[in-house]
Amino acid sequence: MGFGATYTVCSSGCNDTNLQDLVNDTNLAPADVVEVRAASPGGTITMQYSVTLESDDAGDSNDQLTIQCRSGDTCVIDGQDSRSEGFTSRNSAGYVTLDNFTIKNHTSYEIRVESATGFVIEDITIPDSNCTGVRYRYNTDSVMRRVSYDTVDSSGSQTDGLYIQDSVNTTIEYSYIEITNGGSGHNDCFQQGAGTSYAGGGTFRYNYCNQDNADTVNSQGMFWEDAKGTWYIYANFVDGNDYVKNLFNFKTMQSGTFYIYNNTVLGGTSAVENMFRFNVETGSPTINMYNNVAVFLNSSGNAFNLNGSATFNIDYNVLYCPNYSNCYDGGSYGSWQNNYDANGDNSNPNLTNGKPTASSSNLIGQGTDLGNGLYYGLDSESSWVSSVIPIDFDPTWDVGAFEYLSDSNPIQGMEID
Repeated sequence: MGFGATYTVCSSGCNDTNLQDLVNDTNLAPADVVEVRAASPGGTITMQYSVTLESDDAGDSNDQLTIQCRSGDTCVIDGQDSRSEGFTSRNSAGYVTLDNFTIKNHTSYEIRVESATGFVIEDITIPDSNCTGVRYRYNTDSVMRRVSYDTVDSSGSQTDGLYIQDSVNTTIEYSYIEITNGGSGHNDCFQQGAGTSYAGGGTFRYNYCNQDNADTVNSQGMFWEDAKGTWYIYANFVDGNDYVKNLFNFKTMQSGTFYIYNNTVLGGTSAVENMFRFNVETGSPTINMYNNVAVFLNSSGNAFNLNGSATFNIDYNVLYCPNYSNCYDGGSYGSWQNNYDANGDNSNPNLTNGKPTASSSNLIGQGTDLGNGLYYGLDSESSWVSSVIPIDFDPTWDVGAFEYLSDSNPIQGMEID
């Protein structure tokens, strides 16, 4: 690990008064730290200009270049609804960490990063957005961590929260995405967009999606398009409310392996069609699904929908479907039924056997919100879990996103009633 220089930006008494000017005039190097400061500790500084990194402003595999807001301050990049992008890196500036900024009021992307390796954004707040929050493309080994994003309720524009495309080994974690606008267009909490290279793979964990957009076509919860590679998708919570078409949607899947476990998925009474949808295009991927909780109240919807050929390992899930005894659509029944979830509650839509009860001290959430006594998640130590999940499977595994929900402060801004 090297020792870099520290540069400061503030209204007076710092290396520069303008972050973009400092970036332009300084050959930033690995281990350097650029710190933006308010006039006094704990204050707010607002930058009414966009920030773009140059290709030579980068860290390396040993030392990140860090651009941060001073701890305790609020540093705002405000586009004033007149600039396209807030923070941009499109010239292969790699091994950069952007930390602790509020970025808002842009028209295309609040943050855009392309052709980078090891790029990290963390502790980013994007309030009342009218556009896509974060876009990653052509990146490798990059991270989105603790991003809090929400939309303007009246917006009719595209408002994907977190968006990646043509990227490899992306980690997205501990983020809060809330879509409440009423417009049409693409309005997904998370999307891996269709790409030219069909790249993919990564980790998607401990994220919360409140998808409450009234568009019943293009408002997904978590949406993987052209999904490929090895994905670890676990401990996420998706609330689909009453409008969303698919809550976990894997479209035009390619070859690869997908580990989908310990997620909690909740749909409403209206437009939800599928809790988990798999549309395989080619390559016969392997899909492993364990210990998920999926509940929805739509009388004609499904927990699972499958099109195409894949290898499935599905067990120890807890599902509630009011109108289908096996929680999957008739067209894909034959693909699911062979060795399908012998140890879970998939075949019991009323959850009459081993149903969680309010008397258990290990339950999380409010069962009355979900109906039929089913809670958001259950601790592995509860007697109900131990009776449903054999000890020879893994006695340390919880059901649903219990670890996510039981954390005293799992993600920035999270609220679950």
